Amino acid sequence: MQRFSHAGVARLIDVRQAQLAGTEPLTLICEYIPGGNVAVNVKENGLPARREINSFAHGLLSATSELHAAGTVHRDIKPDNIMLRDGDWARPVLIDFGLSKAISDVTITRYPSRVGSPPWMAPEQLVGERARKASDMWAIGVVLYSLLTGKHPYLDLDNPQGLDVEDLYDMAMAPHRPWNVTKPKKLIRLVDRLLVAEPLHARGSARRAIQDLGRDK
Repeated sequence: MQRFSHAGVARLIDVRQAQLAGTEPLTLICEYIPGGNVAVNVKENGLPARREINSFAHGLLSATSELHAAGTVHRDIKPDNIMLRDGDWARPVLIDFGLSKAISDVTITRYPSRVGSPPWMAPEQLVGERARKASDMWAIGVVLYSLLTGKHPYLDLDNPQGLDVEDLYDMAMAPHRPWNVTKPKKLIRLVDRLLVAEPLHARGSARRAIQDLGRDK
């Protein structure tokens, strides 16, 4: 059942048919990960230190590389879906694979069909195209930009009223907000690349991102 043995990917324990309000949804039972998710940790403790963000980026990219090497796209990487094992920024864990999909899976999905959480969705997802590995890389770019700057690269998430997917697409196709930090330089350059709207291949792979990041401080 468990296709991944990486510490940065939540361990799947069982898949069961649940009973809920007359329906029988498929339920994924995963390991319990103490420490809270990224969104909770930032809300309660503030933004992490630069060194912690660098370690976090390495861990998240390593877990994503594991998924992609196995032919799986997460499709919904966001702060709520990244746990910090024991609250340690160096030990991120990807959770919530309800939207993840093996590239080889047979599907009845018909595109255009938006799948994901709009603030973290890549432009191609926002217009209903199939999520690709590059779409996960975009989401990682948004998460890292937010941790480095304290802001979403395009949106004011403190005032989300009236969020329109079409407007978000237009924003994502334009350059992101200017940086309000100058370091760590390698990580900033990486995020700039991950937030390239087109062509998708310009974002590169998770493995390449790890190599490019190196031991940036």
